[in-house]
Amino acid sequence: MKTLIQKFLWSILPTGLYNLLWAFYASVCNCRTMLFRMGMFRSMQAGGSVDAQGNPMPWYTYPAIDYIKGRDLSKMDVFEFGSGYGTAYFSRHAKSVTSVEHQAEWRDKVLEMAPEANVILATTKAKYVKAISAKPNYDIIVVDGEWRLACAKAVAGKLRRGGMIIVDNADVHADVAACFDGKGMLRVDFYGFTPYINYRQDTAIFFDRRIK
Repeated sequence: MKTLIQKFLWSILPTGLYNLLWAFYASVCNCRTMLFRMGMFRSMQAGGSVDAQGNPMPWYTYPAIDYIKGRDLSKMDVFEFGSGYGTAYFSRHAKSVTSVEHQAEWRDKVLEMAPEANVILATTKAKYVKAISAKPNYDIIVVDGEWRLACAKAVAGKLRRGGMIIVDNADVHADVAACFDGKGMLRVDFYGFTPYINYRQDTAIFFDRRIK
């Protein structure tokens, strides 16, 4: 819907000139929204995934982040293959978060951001994949980090009814996402830009259709 100013300019300017000015104005507004309101500039400064106020966010695409931020996670148990800024976010919003990490130095940095999180250090593939057995099952399972294909195969039977599986970088790790295709789950691909990253990616979320 055009504003009064837009209607006025539309009435006095040639269509081509109006469209050129509008394209420039809209582009500036969109850049401002992404850089400052969504936190892209702050993320680039921090070298990680944060919002405009510097709070940690899951390092997914912005559409996926918006979806996660709109969910009530307060009663959900989360498991992550791969710890990071998402661990810090879930530790503040979910009932619990358990993550597995293969690098001790990064694990320590994550615990600084999320001291209440349970971050398991597992330096071998076997221990890393088995870390999901820390609890019987989870509401959200994130497949990220190392050995993703093996981790995806280890998810079987660990998701609660009505839960969701998040596969980050599904465009690059198509084989990982394929593990959940054809399993009766609803797949939604959240394409878009990612904090700190200057190109589009895909965060795929698989929703369990079973009623709780």
